[in-house]
Amino acid sequence: MNELLGDQQIKESYLKDVFFTKLSYKTQTLLSAVKNQNSFQQLAELADDILELSSRESVNAFPSISTEIQALKEIYEKQFELLTKKIESLQLERDSRSTKRNDARRRNRVFFVFDTNSKERFLVDTRAASSIWPVKRLKEKPKPVYLTLLAVNQSEIRTCGEISLTMNLNLGRQYKWIFIVADLLYPILGADFLAHYHLMLLDTETSLKIQGMRCTKATVSPLYFMASSENHYHRMLKNYPKITKPLALNTKCMHSVTHHIITQGPPSFSKPRRLSSEKLKVAKAEFNHMLDLGIIRPSSSSWSTTLVMVKKNLIDWRP
Repeated sequence: MNELLGDQQIKESYLKDVFFTKLSYKTQTLLSAVKNQNSFQQLAELADDILELSSRESVNAFPSISTEIQALKEIYEKQFELLTKKIESLQLERDSRSTKRNDARRRNRVFFVFDTNSKERFLVDTRAASSIWPVKRLKEKPKPVYLTLLAVNQSEIRTCGEISLTMNLNLGRQYKWIFIVADLLYPILGADFLAHYHLMLLDTETSLKIQGMRCTKATVSPLYFMASSENHYHRMLKNYPKITKPLALNTKCMHSVTHHIITQGPPSFSKPRRLSSEKLKVAKAEFNHMLDLGIIRPSSSSWSTTLVMVKKNLIDWRP
């Protein structure tokens, strides 16, 4: 700047101000404290020293930055490699499950039998703990109940009560059973029905057999659901699982407990009244059904009482 001025005389304070405008912000900050105590020439020398030190720091900073970038790159490469291996293992596990599922389907031994009474095909599934009647087969949709079933894929199956049916499977006799109404696609004859009537590959009572229809679809095999909670009541139910299942019929009594109810006076009596044809038909069928299942037995008493018929939500009557 002195060479450019030549013989011209300019105030040194003005030269300092112009010189400061040409410096970087960092250099201005460092020199502002000594601006008034030093001459223009001294400030220029200090600015040169600051510029030289700054250039050295920037040169030395580049290797450290590149080193950090290289370290981060190595970390990312390792993480990417781990993620790749994990994805490959998950893919292999899924393929293995798919293969097992396909093998299970190929080994599926369930089949359909035809009921001439209801004109329905029943799926015979020995892995199913309960016999099922689909809720879609009902004319009116009933309300869900507390009982929950569990499928083989661990999904819950909603139930809507029970219904009793009499089936003719062309085995020389009638089969009466109480089915659980559930949200499934087709009727199922489960292990409870097969065990009660001693049915295997053939009827052990009559030694008859029928031709079944092969099932190629995947089955759900519903099981009774029991909560895995540590609740005190749930633990009690686990100790007595039979009370959470439908009534086991014709089973031998394992205790000697009896009940004796003391009453006074003659039993209540009411005049006989005729039932409507619809109610009479339902009442006879229900009592005959309970008689066949072993729930009730004939009575020799001369006393009788009023039979009350209650409308059920399954478009049926309950005596």
